[in-house]
Amino acid sequence: TPRSSDLFFFSSRRRHTRYISVTGVQTCALPICNSAMKARTASANQIHAVITTAPQRLRESLASATTKQIVATATNYRPSSPTDPYQAAKYALRTLARRYRHLADEIEDLDHHIEELTTKTAPPALLEECGIGPTIASDLLITAGTNPHRFANEASFAALCGVSAVDASSGLQQRHRLNRGGDRQANADRKSTRLNSSHTDISRMP
Repeated sequence: TPRSSDLFFFSSRRRHTRYISVTGVQTCALPICNSAMKARTASANQIHAVITTAPQRLRESLASATTKQIVATATNYRPSSPTDPYQAAKYALRTLARRYRHLADEIEDLDHHIEELTTKTAPPALLEECGIGPTIASDLLITAGTNPHRFANEASFAALCGVSAVDASSGLQQRHRLNRGGDRQANADRKSTRLNSSHTDISRMP
């Protein structure tokens, strides 16, 4: 998991306009990138749906191709008469392929932008953590920057991320339950960090 003490001290030191403005840019960039990724996935699904219902000749020519190969091929299609089912399918594939490629370029540009912002604002120890990349680090910085008053100690950071145990004892029965509150994006990032780190260190598997 991320070193919560690093995030806590970083948030305490940087309660200034410049840091909040940079965090604000990240807050704008991440949702745009996420929406572009969803749109790209939707375009890919539509491409495969068109191929499924396309005439057999077109369907067979793309049967064994990957999504990227289909996009590269369909981008260069030159359909003629739209009344012909074969040509109409090629036109639809070309439109979707160009949309997919445009979204892919947009995502690449946003990823570079987010990485540059995160590198400038994140504490070095955070980015050195196994399993944490620019996107996860940026999410955690947004959590820290928008909730600086909630960082009293590491326990408060755990509660903010929704990973602290909640006392659910009753009478003589002592038990705890999972925390369903907190910042759910930070909670998801914590899970992603554990899964990412487990690929390189089996001892850290959840």
